[in-house]
Amino acid sequence: MDQKVCEASKRLNNLLYQKTEREARNQDKHTSLDRMLQIDAQDFDFERKRVRGITKSPESLPDVYNYTTARSHTVQQERHVSCYSPEQQL
Repeated sequence: MDQKVCEASKRLNNLLYQKTEREARNQDKHTSLDRMLQIDAQDFDFERKRVRGITKSPESLPDVYNYTTARSHTVQQERHVSCYSPEQQL
C-alpha cells in the first residue's frame, strides 16, 4: 500500500511540475507577444508619420522620386510638343 501511495505522490508531483512549466512557458509567450505587438504599433506609427510627411511636402522625397517625376513630366511635355508641331499638323 505504501508503494502505491508513493508512486501516486510521485505522479502527482510530476504532473504539478509539468503544469507549472507549461504556465511559465505560456506566460513567456504572452510577454513576447505583447512586446511584438507594441513594436509593431510603434513601427506602424513611424511609417504613417513618414508617409504623411512625404505627401505633405514633395521636397522631402528622395532624389529617385524627384528624378522619376521630373523624367515623366519631361516625356509628357515632349509628347504634347510633338502633337502641336507643324510637321504633325500636315
